Amino acid sequence: MMKTYRIILPVALASVLWACSVDEQMQPQTDAPAGPSVSDEGTVPGIMTVKVSDDLADRLLEYADEQGELNADGVALLNISGINVTGARTSFHIGGKFEKRQRAAGLHRWFRISYDESVPVSKAAGNAAAAPGIEFAEPVMKIKKMSVEMNDVGYERQWHYHNTGQYGFTPGIDIKLQEAWDTYGVFGSSDVIVAVADQGVEYSHEDLNGNMWVNEAELNGEPGVDNDGNGYVDDVYGYNFVRNNSTIHPEAHGTHVAGTIAAVNNNSIGVCGVAGGKYPEKGVKLMALQLLEEGEQYGGDTYLAFQYAADNGACIINNSWGYQSSDATLTEVDKTAIDYFVENAGMDENGNQVGPMKGGLVVFAAGNFASETGYPAQYDKTLAVAAVGPTGKYTYYTNYGDWVDICAPGGDEFINGDYGQVLSLALSDQYGYNRGTSMACPHVTGVAALVLSTKTPEDGFTADNLFKLLVNTADPSIYEYNMNRSGMLGSGMLDAVAALGAAMETPAAFPVTGFDAESEGNTITLTVEVPENASYFYVYYDNREFTADNLEAADKLEFRIEDLDQASDGRRTMTIDGLNFNTPYWCTVVSANIIGEESAAPDPVIITTKANRAPVITPDQTGDIVLKASGTVVRTFTITEPDGQPLTREFDGVRDDIVELVSLSERSVQLTINAVYSDPGEYECSITARDNTGEETGVTTLKIPYTILPNNEPEFVQGKEIALESVGSTYVFNPYDCFYDKDNDSFTFTYTMTDDGIVSYTEQENGLVEFTALKQGSVRIAITATDPKGAAAAGGITVSVIGSGPAADGEVGMDIYPNPARDFVKVRTAASGVYDVIVNTASGSTVYSASAAISLDQPHEVDLSGIAPGTYSLVLRKDGKDVASGTFVRI
Repeated sequence: MMKTYRIILPVALASVLWACSVDEQMQPQTDAPAGPSVSDEGTVPGIMTVKVSDDLADRLLEYADEQGELNADGVALLNISGINVTGARTSFHIGGKFEKRQRAAGLHRWFRISYDESVPVSKAAGNAAAAPGIEFAEPVMKIKKMSVEMNDVGYERQWHYHNTGQYGFTPGIDIKLQEAWDTYGVFGSSDVIVAVADQGVEYSHEDLNGNMWVNEAELNGEPGVDNDGNGYVDDVYGYNFVRNNSTIHPEAHGTHVAGTIAAVNNNSIGVCGVAGGKYPEKGVKLMALQLLEEGEQYGGDTYLAFQYAADNGACIINNSWGYQSSDATLTEVDKTAIDYFVENAGMDENGNQVGPMKGGLVVFAAGNFASETGYPAQYDKTLAVAAVGPTGKYTYYTNYGDWVDICAPGGDEFINGDYGQVLSLALSDQYGYNRGTSMACPHVTGVAALVLSTKTPEDGFTADNLFKLLVNTADPSIYEYNMNRSGMLGSGMLDAVAALGAAMETPAAFPVTGFDAESEGNTITLTVEVPENASYFYVYYDNREFTADNLEAADKLEFRIEDLDQASDGRRTMTIDGLNFNTPYWCTVVSANIIGEESAAPDPVIITTKANRAPVITPDQTGDIVLKASGTVVRTFTITEPDGQPLTREFDGVRDDIVELVSLSERSVQLTINAVYSDPGEYECSITARDNTGEETGVTTLKIPYTILPNNEPEFVQGKEIALESVGSTYVFNPYDCFYDKDNDSFTFTYTMTDDGIVSYTEQENGLVEFTALKQGSVRIAITATDPKGAAAAGGITVSVIGSGPAADGEVGMDIYPNPARDFVKVRTAASGVYDVIVNTASGSTVYSASAAISLDQPHEVDLSGIAPGTYSLVLRKDGKDVASGTFVRI
């Protein structure tokens, strides 16, 4: 499966390890100007690793003793200020017969720095990064194991090797180990050395001691002396990197993991290991590399374990641990160490293969965070192992993702308790259960060791061959139980029968007989029919001519056939991107078998890439952009790159508070124009999109003209007379009825009253105003309407309260206006009806009478043109009874 490698962020932090059984976990270590991003809780205080220049490294090594510790002069030479450096030593052991390859790998440039624990990690890393000659600094990560502690001694079968449906489990959910032993008779060879980087291994366990790796030079040499010159003293069974001495402290997790790999088989006691031999014949040898220890707050130097394993004969290293923080990324020092093991294991100091495999296989537990990320397992040079339970379903704790390579039994205590977990060794010659990706990981390591047991140095078998073999022989039918994790548990379930079968006899892939090639932009697409026995395609290509006989002159891409898109006719397609535009390329496709061995290559064909095409910028709306003086426009522009190139964007014509261009995403830009702060006129802004070719053919600029119109000022068009029936009555007034604006702007209104005791008012959110009658009377209200540009118009309305309160029986509220009056006077009533209107002089003479329908909204007008100036009474009569009266003055 493909893995993703997360680019390390420029933050300084430390590594943390875990052992991959479900509860307990260890934590690695790192700190730097470009280190993994993790909280301080996930790092070891007061320690970081730094990578220095070659020149500084050579000068520092002059001040190092045999153990790599720098004296005071060497520490001073680091010149790191502000963190109170208390000591320093080389991160890796440098010297001995492997010094040439150690230096070639850059191991001599790494140093471990101790400083004041009260200094924050970020400050320490920043100060270190600023020191001359220091190229990289990172914290030391805490680590933890990936399993729950064993809680019982078990004597039942190990379903994970051979599941017959015992305890109600699903038959066949196992690694097919029994069938592999029965079919091929391979039980593990003592020529294979497997390193167990974990807690300490109980090397004296009755069911394990026969398969422990023993450093004979140290066992039989002088105590307290580095008898074999490997840089470690008295390292008989391996080394304790927690305490930095040779004393291995046996613990449960490491012993359980070791037992799964190589507990002694056929000895009439205990349990079986995957590659534990067949007594009296020995199995593979286990090298104990202690990175975790109960009672110790921090783990050991993880990177040293990989160097030790490679330099002392191991070809496989099992890692049932991970960083304690789920969001940690791979530290640079661990990456360097893993690469060293992958490239150098199985070979002598001159680069000659001396082990059963050239290069090393790094097997890692995927982790127990139920997460889609997990380092170091996610690094693409490790074989990442997820966990399934005895019914075939992925376990509740396992990490998952397209970076996982394979899955194996890890156990699940929620399925029939202890019996659903993995049975292996416990401390003090006991046996017990455990669960976690820690338990799944050694199953894969064990089968890998079985495969290597069939190989010799003369076979030229490589770590890449072994990696591919395990991945390609895994059983994909496990996904029948895990449809919701499709593609996230690796290529399938570890299958020992298929792995050994492929190791014993690996049929060659039939060669590719032809392929179709076409180009689009700077990408070439190849379509190939899958030949028999092919598991991989290798695409060789170059813009210089090469032939089928000199493929090494060309660039090479690897494609796992199962991961490729399938055309309708069953053929598979591959793409080569990032090529030069308008350039001829020579291409050929070579098939390879299950372990990556290549078939004969067909002759290369020539195909020319197309010319570069510029990005395309498309607006979501067409048409001119014309804004009123206070208008706002929002437009979205989509940018497409026909050739799939990365893009950069540039904006021109941005105006503070007026024109804003922002990226909604890599391929989407939003334009906002706010005209209210701009003068009228014609303007322009633009968006420029550039691909990464640096050529003018890869540039598009879209000019965006826009017009802002002059402002039209508001106008007062009419007043209004409003009558309220009585005190407490309300009326909702719309001020927009009195004003007009050609731009249809929204206004801000202000109100000024000649008497604020007649009515009160409340402005509502929608611009309406509610008047409430306070007392009988009439008030003139001046209104000013202001548009968004600040232009204003003024006018007014009259509000009258007709009655002072509820009318008595038979009476109605009445309002006479205007008062005084000249040409006419009006009368309106709170209660609508037909009334007789009578106007009398002060002496009682009637000068006007009429009958009319009157209401609040329908006043009656009395013509005063024939009436002399003076004071008059006005009476309303209904059904022969006076119901309202009042006076007015005729002027």
